[in-house]
Amino acid sequence: VLATAGTGDGLTLNLAGDVAGAGYTTVTLRVPADTSQRRVAIDAAQLPATMVSAYADDAIGRGLASGRIDIDIDYTLGDRGSTGTFTLIANELAFAEPGSDSEVPFGGLPSAPSASAATELPIDLAVALIETPERVITLELPFSSNAGNVRTAIARALAARVAAVTRTPFATLGPLLDGPPGTTDAVPFLPGDAALTDAALASIERFAAALEARPRLGLRIHGGFDEVSDREALARRQVELHIQLATAGPSAQAQARPAPADFDSARVRDVLDEFAGERLPADYVSALAERFTCEGVLVAVCERAYYEQIFDALVANEDITPTSLTRLGRFRALSVIDALQQRGVAGERIELVTNGNVVDTPFGIGLPVELTAADSAR
Repeated sequence: VLATAGTGDGLTLNLAGDVAGAGYTTVTLRVPADTSQRRVAIDAAQLPATMVSAYADDAIGRGLASGRIDIDIDYTLGDRGSTGTFTLIANELAFAEPGSDSEVPFGGLPSAPSASAATELPIDLAVALIETPERVITLELPFSSNAGNVRTAIARALAARVAAVTRTPFATLGPLLDGPPGTTDAVPFLPGDAALTDAALASIERFAAALEARPRLGLRIHGGFDEVSDREALARRQVELHIQLATAGPSAQAQARPAPADFDSARVRDVLDEFAGERLPADYVSALAERFTCEGVLVAVCERAYYEQIFDALVANEDITPTSLTRLGRFRALSVIDALQQRGVAGERIELVTNGNVVDTPFGIGLPVELTAADSAR
C-alpha cells in the first residue's frame, strides 16, 4: 500500500504491508515544504530485523537473524553535513553468527563503510547489559557527519555506543548495582576468611538483582587472596589454634575459629615459651628477653608486651603454603556462587576463575567480579 499526502507543510510518504512474509510493517517518510530546512524524518514500525541485517553487519560487525525493530530517524542536511537523532526499539532481537552472510534488502543498496574495528565489538555483552527481561532494547543516538552520509554517521554512532556501554559495564547498569564505592565490582572478605560478611551479602544481593533485570548477563568470579594480609591472618589463626590445643589438654578438639590468645594467662605464657624454644632462633629469643627486662610498677605491662612479641614472631614464622592460600581464594568464590544460586541465579550464568586476583575495598579484601554475556542466554 502506498499513500502520499501533500500539504503546505510538505510531503508525507506512507508505505505499509506484508514484507517478505515477515509480517505487517509501516514506513513513513516526511519532507518539509521549506527546502531551506532540508530536514527529513523516517519512521519504520515493526520492521523485520532481517531487512536491516546487512546494515547492522556494516555498523557493528554482526548481522541480525530475527526480531522486530521500530526505527525513528530525524535529521537535517546542511552545507557542512548532517546532524540528527537515531532511535531504535528492538524486540526479541537475535544476532547472526559471526562471519555469516547478510543479504542486502531492496535489491541491493550500496554498503556503507564499516565502522572501525566493528568485527571486534563485544556485541553479546552490549546486548546483555541493555536488554530488558521482556527482551526489549531501546537506544537513542545523536549522530553527525561532515560528509553528509547519514547511514555512515548512524553506523559510527551505533558502534561508539556499543563500545561505550561495554567499556564501563558497571556504570552502564547504573542504579541496578548502586552501592558504596568499591563494592559495585567486588565482593569483600575479611583477611584469612571465606565467610560472607554483611557487606559481602549486600554486594551479592545487588548482583543477583542485576542479573534478574538483565537475563542475558553473567558473572565471572575471581577466587583470589592477598599474599600478605591473608597469609598473616591464616598464620595467626593457626598459632592461636595450637595454643588453644596445648592449653586445653589432649582431649580438646580443634575449633575453626580459635579464641585470641590470652597473654595474661600463665598457662598461655608457658606454651608460648615452649613454642618459642622449639620454633624460633635462640639468639632472637635471647635478644628479645634482654629488651624486655621487666621490673617496677610496669612489670605486668612489660611482660604482656614480651609475649605479644613472641606471638607475632611465631605468626611470622608459621608455615602457610601457597596451596592454603589458593584454597582460601577458591572457598571464597564458591561461597559467593552458592549465595547467588540461593538467590535464583542459574549456575550456568556464573564462571569461576581461580587466578589469585583481589582488589581493596572499604570492607576488606575484594574478590573481583566481571560482567559477561551468559552463554546460556545467547
